[in-house]
Amino acid sequence: MAGRALLSVVVGLLILNIALTGNSYAPQITDILADKVVLEALGTAWKESFAQNPISYQVRGGWIYADAHKYIVVQHASKDHSPQGVDEDIDLDNPEKVVVLSSEDCKLVADFHTHPFADKTQQRVDSDEIKRAYEKGVPGIVVSCSGVSYYGPERRASMDGPTGYPQSSGEAYNGQKDVKFDDNKYIAQGQCNP
Repeated sequence: MAGRALLSVVVGLLILNIALTGNSYAPQITDILADKVVLEALGTAWKESFAQNPISYQVRGGWIYADAHKYIVVQHASKDHSPQGVDEDIDLDNPEKVVVLSSEDCKLVADFHTHPFADKTQQRVDSDEIKRAYEKGVPGIVVSCSGVSYYGPERRASMDGPTGYPQSSGEAYNGQKDVKFDDNKYIAQGQCNP
């Protein structure tokens, strides 16, 4: 009888703690990729990669934020981060503030960018990008002709800490590869070589 009472008290305190402090775990990358807002943002970034010219490209990307209740907001990079058809890189190291939520309410949980290159060898995420995701402390997402892939840690380690990159994932890079999540449903005809 005393054991049941103690168990009830412990469970009650745990529920109260979660209610008062929220869930300090960030969403997993598979949960992020299942979100309609994120999928729409990936499609928009892909389309904008070819906005000026269907045979030329510009890498596009941005940041994905969530609050303690797992409400997800996507912030596209508001300025061009690479020249049209020239640079095959994007700098996402300085996240832009979320325009919908206050900075105290949300944390960066992933970033994303496109690989709009027709050459199949340039569509995969390279080891430097994967290492950088572990250093930043959040998973990365890439959209290419090959599909939508993710890389880096499975999730941000905690919703505590800075709004931007936590700079540590709690996981180490040990030669991990990117993981294909799904086919690219946003490909327009002529953007990718067969």
